[in-house]
Amino acid sequence: YQAGIINATNAYVYDKDIRFNPDAQVVLANPASPLTSPAVTRAIKDIDWAKIWFARAALRWQPTDAVDIEASYRTVLGPGNLSLRALATHYISNKTDNGIDFPFEGAGVNAGGNATPDWNYRLTANYDMEKFGFNLTGRGLSAGVYDNSFVECTSACPVSTVKNRTINSNRISGAFYLDASVTYRFELRSAKMEAFLFVRNLLNTDPVLVGNGPTGNNTPAYPQTNRNLYDVLGRVFRVGIRMAI
Repeated sequence: YQAGIINATNAYVYDKDIRFNPDAQVVLANPASPLTSPAVTRAIKDIDWAKIWFARAALRWQPTDAVDIEASYRTVLGPGNLSLRALATHYISNKTDNGIDFPFEGAGVNAGGNATPDWNYRLTANYDMEKFGFNLTGRGLSAGVYDNSFVECTSACPVSTVKNRTINSNRISGAFYLDASVTYRFELRSAKMEAFLFVRNLLNTDPVLVGNGPTGNNTPAYPQTNRNLYDVLGRVFRVGIRMAI
């Protein structure tokens, strides 16, 4: 191969293959590809060749700072036992730097697959008697943004750049969901049994709308929310029986 100037608009490089677009002025090829491939044969008389070196890109670093807070309380109340518990996680920082793109701060971001809201929390209340058990669980997350590097403005906006894009609203609302369950204990021929009813998202809370934006994916086919954070199924019922063998 002879090194040359690349001047192509549609050339695709694969590890063990070559794809050629007739509109491109240069074909990019893996040096391991045979010179006798059809694409090379069609284009070789009019082009210069450029060597393509393949290298793996590794994540440079991803430091995360967070604080977990937990509190619990138990007491006897009437014929049963009452248990209360609160658990919260506060993300202070969740930075990613792959050495290629701009460093990304994910703490407080509620969009995307790696969303890490500032706060995630869970509150549980359990009341347990001899025959019955009742549980109430609250699941919540704080409001966040689409991207910490976005500049929110509606007028007199600075020039939107790749590093700092402008957006008219950078806020994504938080959410709170309530789950409930009831358990009944009994015996059947000396076997200990439990019948239970569990309701997820008891209040049938709608998911928060999150604009996915124009991407290379088939965005309209997916709900306009973050399915990693928000409940998209609504109220869900589960009924079952457990037994000890």
